[in-house]
Amino acid sequence: MRSRAANFTIVCATLSPAAHGQGLGDVGPSFVPLPKPPALEHYLYENPWPPAGLLLLLAIAAFWVLNRSGKPKAGVGAGSVGLLGAVVLVLLAGGIETTRETLADRTRALVRAVDQGDLQAADRILHDVVRSEVPFRSAELGKPILLTSIETWHDRIADARTPTVRAHLDGPDLARTEVLVRTQGEYNGSSWWRLAWRADPGPDGALVWTVTKVTWLWLPGQNNPDA
Repeated sequence: MRSRAANFTIVCATLSPAAHGQGLGDVGPSFVPLPKPPALEHYLYENPWPPAGLLLLLAIAAFWVLNRSGKPKAGVGAGSVGLLGAVVLVLLAGGIETTRETLADRTRALVRAVDQGDLQAADRILHDVVRSEVPFRSAELGKPILLTSIETWHDRIADARTPTVRAHLDGPDLARTEVLVRTQGEYNGSSWWRLAWRADPGPDGALVWTVTKVTWLWLPGQNNPDA
């Protein structure tokens, strides 16, 4: 029969920050983060709010300056162009989902599946063979073991949140994400994890991203020296 300690480690490998840091010191996260996405693509499709806000500010400034200069029609025209540009940026971004956004959503979905004990959701996201890296253990864990562990231990987590998720594409079918997980319940604290992803054709021919490797980056009081 599998030991309690082994199950505990497996839960760590499925994004449950079991070691919540009591008595581990104040060592903060210290690891090299994933590269930032290309700025143009990021602000056009993933985070249009800064450029849209800038356009709005320019529109207001142009309207105010031209109106005070006795050119109200020009002010209205300039303000309208800026407002329209901001709206177009937001609508464009809302209509396009980048691969990085897809990966970030699936990362959040995996954490949510572990938190809620949703085995079907976890089964869809995890690859059949997941290589896990957690403190003091590195092992090939088959999907059945992972799913059993999620079902057994998820109720020890009252709530899991993912305030920060980063994604990076390593190729057309390879990628990585980093996620900060904050939990409440018996395992109360924060931890950083990195997930490796692979895209394979699904039943309909579309690429489906699944997790092939889980690496712990930081648990309270301990950084992964190999990450």
